Order: sequence, then structure tokens, then C-alpha cells
Amino acid sequence: VSARRAVARAQIVAEASNYCRSIGNLPPNVLYPKALADRAIAEGRKLGLRVKVYDEKALKLGKFGGLLAVGSGSAQPPRLIVLEHRGGRKGDRPLAFVGKAITFDKGGISIKPAANMEEMVFDKCGGMAVLGAMVAVAKLKVKRNIVGVIASAENMPSATAYRPGDIVTTYDGTHIEIINTDAEGRVV
Repeated sequence: VSARRAVARAQIVAEASNYCRSIGNLPPNVLYPKALADRAIAEGRKLGLRVKVYDEKALKLGKFGGLLAVGSGSAQPPRLIVLEHRGGRKGDRPLAFVGKAITFDKGGISIKPAANMEEMVFDKCGGMAVLGAMVAVAKLKVKRNIVGVIASAENMPSATAYRPGDIVTTYDGTHIEIINTDAEGRVV
């Protein structure tokens, strides 16, 4: 019986790992912040996770200046995705996973060199790891409260992009000066 349980657990973990890998490999014209949020909502419904997605309006109201700044150069607006698994007792402090999902990182105004830029599609893999972990947690019915947070944006150059020299106010009220727009991970 314990061997069967171990195999079943290993299968769930392997499937979740393959799931996040398969999403991580999707091209940026297929997986952009809203498309990622839609996938998270669908997974949440299927698995009983609570999912809240902050769109650009909610991000502005919530004063998520860093995420909004990074996503400001893209035609695809950013999203903040929060997944909750409530397997523990009510009131227990949750364990939190946080991941960056920059669905394409061109570097913003501090543009990256063209060589190997297609690999910047993988800048979303931290967020994919969080999504995969939350899928596994839900399927394993972990007896703990767990929250997964995924900050998703495209870091693109355009007339509306944030610039070196800009001052951005982050969610916690910290004012930061942007020196290099390709340091988006610290900004989101």
C-alpha cells in the first residue's frame, strides 16, 4: 500500500513538472500575461484552488507600480495571479511561493542583443514553477495553507515603456529609480 501511495505521489509530481515545462515552452504570441492568467483560472476551477487575477485596472487601484512599469511597453497588459490552496486549518499562516513570469523579456528600453533573444521566452519559468507546484499541491491535497503568487508581464520597448531615470513607486510604497529596464525581475 505504501509503495502504491509513493508511486501515485511521484506521478502527480512528475505530471505537474511536465505541465509547467510544457507551458514554459509556449511561444510569447501564445502565452502572454492574460493567457497565463486564463490558464491559472482554468486549473484553479478544475482543482479547487481559489484564483484571483489582478488586471491592469486592479493593479492601478492596488498601486502595483513595479509590475505596471515593467508591462507598460507592451500591447499585452500585465497580470498578477494569486492561487490559494486551503488545506490547513483556518487561521494558519500560509506557506507562500512567488514566481516571476515575464512571458517575453526583450529588455525594455535597455534592449537585449538580438543573438539568442528567442530564449527570453523562458523568463517566465519561475512563474511556471509556482503554477506547477500549486497544481501538485492541490492534487496531493496537502494539509497546509499555501499561496502561489505569479507576477506576469512582457518587458518590451515602445513609446509607452518605462525608461532609465524613471522613478517608480512599488506596492509597499518604496520609490525606486530605474537604471536599467532589463532589471525587471527586481522591479516586479
